[in-house]
Amino acid sequence: MVSLLLYVHPMYISVSTVNFNASSNSLEVTMKIFTDDLEEGIHDASNQILNLGLASEIPTSDSVLADYLNEKVTIQVNGTPVELTYLGKEVDMQVSWVYIEAACEAPIEEIRIHNEILMHLHKEQTNLVNIKVGSTKRSLLLNQKKKEDVASF
Repeated sequence: MVSLLLYVHPMYISVSTVNFNASSNSLEVTMKIFTDDLEEGIHDASNQILNLGLASEIPTSDSVLADYLNEKVTIQVNGTPVELTYLGKEVDMQVSWVYIEAACEAPIEEIRIHNEILMHLHKEQTNLVNIKVGSTKRSLLLNQKKKEDVASF
């Protein structure tokens, strides 16, 4: 009889969606990150335990999370950096949804994304970024070898 050993390899991935809202001239960013990885990444970077989504979540968790994201994520539109504004989060035990916004003007010719969330923690970390401007969609796959990329429109 042949015995198979099943090996479960953990996935280290975040998925971000960047949508240009023409009526408000803003980029609306939604990030989906595994909560346990986010907790571990923030603890590794700042030595703080947030207890996201728990009754014991620390009162400063939003500012700590915003600082972490501002350190790990940057966006440029048409070669100009945009200021990212942390709007908030929704947390369940498995996944955290983080919301960010940035003002920018049309027309958008290119968006450069630098996203190294959790890459200091896991060398296998991959950050997928889906971008939509008007009816045009682009995707960027970022990892240790390529922490930044450009989408042209």
